[in-house]
Amino acid sequence: MTAQARKVLAEEAVKFVDHRVPCIVHIASANFAEAIELAKHAEAVGADAISAIPPMFFAYDANDVYNYYKAIAEAVTIPVIVYYNPNAGFNMNAGIAAKRVSGKPLVVHMHATSFDRGSVDNIDTRVYEIERTGMHAADRVIAVSNLTRNIIIDKYAVPAERVVTVHNAVRFSSKETEAPERGVKDKIVTFLGRITFQKGPDYFVEAAAKVLKRVPNVRFVMAGSGDMMNHVIRRVARLGISDRFHFTGFLRGDDVHKMFQLSDVYIMPSVSEPFGISPLEAMRANVPSIISKQSGVAEVLDYAVKVDYWDVDSMADAIYGLITYPALSKMFAQKGLEEVTNLKWNDAAKKVKKVYEDAIASVK
Repeated sequence: MTAQARKVLAEEAVKFVDHRVPCIVHIASANFAEAIELAKHAEAVGADAISAIPPMFFAYDANDVYNYYKAIAEAVTIPVIVYYNPNAGFNMNAGIAAKRVSGKPLVVHMHATSFDRGSVDNIDTRVYEIERTGMHAADRVIAVSNLTRNIIIDKYAVPAERVVTVHNAVRFSSKETEAPERGVKDKIVTFLGRITFQKGPDYFVEAAAKVLKRVPNVRFVMAGSGDMMNHVIRRVARLGISDRFHFTGFLRGDDVHKMFQLSDVYIMPSVSEPFGISPLEAMRANVPSIISKQSGVAEVLDYAVKVDYWDVDSMADAIYGLITYPALSKMFAQKGLEEVTNLKWNDAAKKVKKVYEDAIASVK
């Protein structure tokens, strides 16, 4: 989109909103002069604030990013929001630069670390250094679980008093959907997530093989995709349980909810899970859930069966119990639904707000 087209869009947006809600205009550009021009134009036409992603396409160091935001901030009097897109390959320089430009505190919210994506002796050192630099520059670090908080303190040497845990929650759709037709009488046990080392799909397969030796009328569904897909398929074939396994590929939206509605048990055997929202979604659908003790969500749930990810015997016993004893399954489903209904984003938002307020007070 040309600069002129972006100006027209900004003008129309401001006019349409007409101060009913704040209007934020994004002004980032690979052309530095154009970004400044768009920033001044946004303020002139009545925008309440502007946002800008770090400069793109070329390698910029921390000072380049700092000077970029400094120049934008000096060109206007309205607030400048630093918009950060990690999928574009940027690092935490944008947040650090915003702190330097504004003199305001920096809060970093960590949803995962390098130690969740790899083993202790096999992490991406480049990403680790980016994470470490950002967290050490921060006035406060929010972790999504105590599991993540301990990793931040122990592995990144961030002072404990600067790291605060705020657990995630889940927002449920108010839309009621009709349960899909179930074409089999067998019990269905579901794994839903990325098929990668972190999520423990191989432990799910080993537990499934043990269950099938005791109860043949069970089907196991692996919903997702990832770099371990072929490995898992081969292992299922070697164990001779291919006729009991179904691979759906990646699911999204309504298909995820339908899969939960079809399931008798949901399992999340993650090796390391900073939080893990999928069990909450399953429990909201009245599906009893089994989760690894190595997950953040285990800290907030009492009515989910918890096992060590590596203990496939306990995992198999838990699956067997939930599909064999209706009273046990019913109790976990009912109590689990009550429990997750009380996990609200509003409560998490209040805690995050308190962290922001404390960070601001600490630099006054």
